[in-house]
Amino acid sequence: MASLQEVLFRRLKKAQEGVPGFDQLPDLILMDGGKTQVNGAMKVLRALQFDIPIAGMIKDDHHRTSSLLYENQEIPLRGRQELFAFIGTVQEEVHRFAIDYHHKLRGRKMSRSVLDPIAGVGEKRKAALLAHFGSVDAIKAASAEDLTQVPGMNRAAADAVFRYFSGRDKKPSEQEPDPVK
Repeated sequence: MASLQEVLFRRLKKAQEGVPGFDQLPDLILMDGGKTQVNGAMKVLRALQFDIPIAGMIKDDHHRTSSLLYENQEIPLRGRQELFAFIGTVQEEVHRFAIDYHHKLRGRKMSRSVLDPIAGVGEKRKAALLAHFGSVDAIKAASAEDLTQVPGMNRAAADAVFRYFSGRDKKPSEQEPDPVK
């Protein structure tokens, strides 16, 4: 419940502050859940002084949305095919959006570099280091002096890279195991 309220609060707070892309408010908020979820969302709306209608989507024993909860009234969807189809379309779109979002997150995690934790080395310096040396192994083997020869690298950044790969800036959990042991 707290995470749901947090997401809604952040979204509506951005709208309240006029953040571009968040300034248009919804005509209706559909919650995946019943009374508890709707009441939690209502607390957020009241706290931010928004007047947006909220409906909860109540599921049956087969996990299919069977009714809507609106203003403490349960509205059955049986016999209301157009409404039932619309709600189903909304749920499918939300599901698709969530899956796409998680794929993007997973993609970002998979594209992490061993250079990421080094202070002072952002995307441009990572690209410059890799272009200059050709591989992370070659960067690891480079001296601090060699690292300063990379376009865009200053002495402080070169020293940070050198110290990181020599093990002096790593936490014990980040250090590579000794191959001799």
